[in-house]
Amino acid sequence: MLRIAPALSLIAMASTLSACATIVDGTTQPVTFNSEPNRAKILINGVPVGLTPLTIPVKRAKHTLIVAKKDGYEEQQLPLQTKMNSYFWGNFICGGFLGSTIDYASDAMVEYSPNMYYISLEPLRKSEADTNRLGYEKKVRMFILVNHARLTQDLAQGKGEYLSSLYLLLAVREPQHLETLRRLRIVSASHQDPPAFAEAVVNAFVRG
Repeated sequence: MLRIAPALSLIAMASTLSACATIVDGTTQPVTFNSEPNRAKILINGVPVGLTPLTIPVKRAKHTLIVAKKDGYEEQQLPLQTKMNSYFWGNFICGGFLGSTIDYASDAMVEYSPNMYYISLEPLRKSEADTNRLGYEKKVRMFILVNHARLTQDLAQGKGEYLSSLYLLLAVREPQHLETLRRLRIVSASHQDPPAFAEAVVNAFVRG
């Protein structure tokens, strides 16, 4: 018993003196995220955690990936930068190999530095296809707005130069003329104002 007691005392002393990073700092660390514009969705390792501005406890880990998302903007990804937690070395000196091993296994040795991030989101770039589509929509709207009165007459008659031009602009072929005429008459009856009619035609025949 006399030989065992000193060993037990030594273990107890090491445990008591060991102000390990796991106990002092815990396994999480508050990290703040701000963005321009605000209300960007933040994901930590793929898990949504909230909208900016945001301060949240983040689990200490050697590899933590942040993703910032917002509709209309490019997605941003960044790894959190880390350094060695200063308490880890104090734990190694006071507690020896056992205490430092506990910290290493729990990632408590990791400290996020910096612990505040400002994320600038870039607007999405329009692709060439999007640009071409928007140009086409504008062309259809302009044709309808300029020729609305004549188009209305042609729709009533079921034929005419301006109606034929609209068929060509919408890439409607001959077998589809009757069905397209029926749909255009319905749209015209529901949207008699020229801008409203033009937008309804774009929605029904260009985007639809």
